[in-house]
Amino acid sequence: MEHINDRIRDRAHALWEAEGRPHGRHQEHWIQAVAEIATEGDAEREADAKARSGPPKHDVASALSPNFPVEAAPEDTSKTSRKKAPA
Repeated sequence: MEHINDRIRDRAHALWEAEGRPHGRHQEHWIQAVAEIATEGDAEREADAKARSGPPKHDVASALSPNFPVEAAPEDTSKTSRKKAPA
């Protein structure tokens, strides 16, 4: 908890300095800093949740759907000649 308060205090101080060090605005800067730090925390939690969930999973039914994203097979770009197999 102390770590968060340090971050809020540092951010509030930066806001105060960025505004030219005005007198009597400490509460506004603190509230803005709290909001910014909370938003950062929300974004971090979303990113963590997304990373833990892994890539999207598709079931068999969706794979059979005409809208299922399918990559085309790569073209054969080799320049080797191919011999026909004897018939």
